Amino acid sequence: MKYHFRLLNSKSLFAILIVTFTAAVIPVSAFSEEDPEVLFQQGYEAYKEKKYEDAVKYFGDAYSIYKASKNEDGMAQALNNIGLMKFYLFKYNDAERYYLMALAIDKKRDVDKDVASDLYNIGVLYYHMQRYEEALFSFSKSAELYRGLENDQKRAEIVYWVGKVHYEQGEYVAAANFYAAASDIHMKLLDRVGYARDIVALADCLTDLGRLDKALDLYEEAVKVLIADENVESAVNVKIRIAESLEENGRYETAKEYLDEAFKMAKKEKDKGIQGTVYTAMGDLYDCSGDYEEAIRNYYKAIEIKKEAKELGDVAKIQRKVGSLWGDLMMFIEAEKVFGEARLIYQVGGDKVNEAVVLNSLGNFYLKVGEIDEALDFLKKADEMFKETNRDKYRGINLLGIGEILYDSGDYKEARAVFNEVLKLLTGVKDKKHRAEAISYLALIDYREGKYSSSFKNFSDALSLYREERSKCREADLLIGSGLALMKMGKANVAKGFFAESGKIAKELNLGQIIWRATYCEALLMEALPDGKEELILSRLETALFVVQQNPPELYPDLLGARLVHVEDLFKKLAEKRGLKEPDAEAFANKEKNAMNELNDFFGNAPPPLTGDDAEFMELFVKKAGVVNYSREKLAEDEFRKADNRDKFAIDLLKAQGGYLNALDRIKDKNPTLWDRYFKEVYE
Repeated sequence: MKYHFRLLNSKSLFAILIVTFTAAVIPVSAFSEEDPEVLFQQGYEAYKEKKYEDAVKYFGDAYSIYKASKNEDGMAQALNNIGLMKFYLFKYNDAERYYLMALAIDKKRDVDKDVASDLYNIGVLYYHMQRYEEALFSFSKSAELYRGLENDQKRAEIVYWVGKVHYEQGEYVAAANFYAAASDIHMKLLDRVGYARDIVALADCLTDLGRLDKALDLYEEAVKVLIADENVESAVNVKIRIAESLEENGRYETAKEYLDEAFKMAKKEKDKGIQGTVYTAMGDLYDCSGDYEEAIRNYYKAIEIKKEAKELGDVAKIQRKVGSLWGDLMMFIEAEKVFGEARLIYQVGGDKVNEAVVLNSLGNFYLKVGEIDEALDFLKKADEMFKETNRDKYRGINLLGIGEILYDSGDYKEARAVFNEVLKLLTGVKDKKHRAEAISYLALIDYREGKYSSSFKNFSDALSLYREERSKCREADLLIGSGLALMKMGKANVAKGFFAESGKIAKELNLGQIIWRATYCEALLMEALPDGKEELILSRLETALFVVQQNPPELYPDLLGARLVHVEDLFKKLAEKRGLKEPDAEAFANKEKNAMNELNDFFGNAPPPLTGDDAEFMELFVKKAGVVNYSREKLAEDEFRKADNRDKFAIDLLKAQGGYLNALDRIKDKNPTLWDRYFKEVYE
């Protein structure tokens, strides 16, 4: 059971300023060099240019002047602004210290509006630090003061943020109630942008609660409000959000229609960057629906536009997507290049969090291609940066990759410690998917260590989380794990239902790998039961054998051959044990021929299939070297047919694939049958 992931971007559609700068934008020449207002102005300009360290210095100098003159109002403003800069530098502990110093001064001054503002800032900070109870306390105290001041605008903002706190903890009903309350206040205030933001957030809750149709009505209402307010860019972003919701529910054609509408709106805007945003969303749609060539084409178009608009942060985000996609397609050189470009942008901009995200992506990329040492190095670097910037959620997700490496190496004790740390970091976070992933690995470790009751419990817990996330693919996988644990506990009859349910889901979703696993497990189960029917068992194994041949895994291509040999060996052993003959070879060959005919009908006529040694060599470079895209497979086959020395061609291709040399070493050690059958002659 392999898990790979990508760190997801925020779904936030509207920018929210944490602190409002109070210094007026006045020419610097109007003041003397020692005037703290000049320093405030310089700090504000540095902030706009994202030179946060410089801004800290200006605000710090202003604080010193105010302190010398015992101007407590100025001192509090300077401390708040320093806190904000520390926030943008992801130095949350420092930000907390400065915010609390400002709060202490304002409480001493007994100015309710400033105390309320301080508490609001602290609440937002605690939200980002995942200290949700403290965030709610700060927001409630701030709201009390603003209620007394009759400042409904600020109260609406606080109600919105309370909704975000509940949303991040997966409390969608509570979040929806607060978003609805915020929207009511903004509607009374005739604040269209605030109202639109609130109902989009409410629609997100309804989407997560499975009420997509109602959510779509709210999204559409937000679009109308924003267009009436001539806020076209935000309206386009909401259209994109609608498309994302439809994608998540498999409604790709309707999602494409919304993105086409968004693109028409974006083309009318002077700001070309918004067109790049739509191209990015289009790339996401094609990626999700499996059309990788179109996804890459749209991503590169988005990068081109974003570069022209000098929106380098967005360029890097898109490059991360492209890098992950190139990695999935086993295009190693392209993936490394684009990840490197994204990392450089973040390094130049001093954005350590997103640089760490790139390091995480690189780590998972190298893990995928079998370069374990490099993968571990990048993941550890990412861990250090996430820790430094107080990003517990991202750190937890990143540690999953490190835990996977430890698990694969057989170091179950260390792997268990890492996965438990993941669960600790993700406690209280709206991230059931990654928590389920960590629990799944704990279940696998328990299974490996013979702790079958604990394994079954962990599989069941992970299964519940995936069901809440409506992740049927993972659900099918974990049903198999649960069934295997039950078999080890001597509960074969109960396990039978788990395998059958897994197979049902896999067939519904056309998941070839899980279909064969469920079928294979059913065969093992039938053999374990006293009333097992030999012919039926052989039939199930034959089906498993056929499925695995026609459905190579997307990742770790060596597993195809390993599984094939495993099933064939078990098939032969069982046949010998039962005294039965193997299935008719001619009938099996006809099944393969029919499958090839179906492929030809779909993709167009293909050259005659290769036979004999040629076929085995072709399988070596196309299947084992990681070519998973049909058009690229065709190109590889054309090159192969032209090659004079096919042995040398095989070796050259393996070298070009780089990371698979490590994979081949693992095959040699762990799967000698597969090694002898496919690789020994060519590789040695």
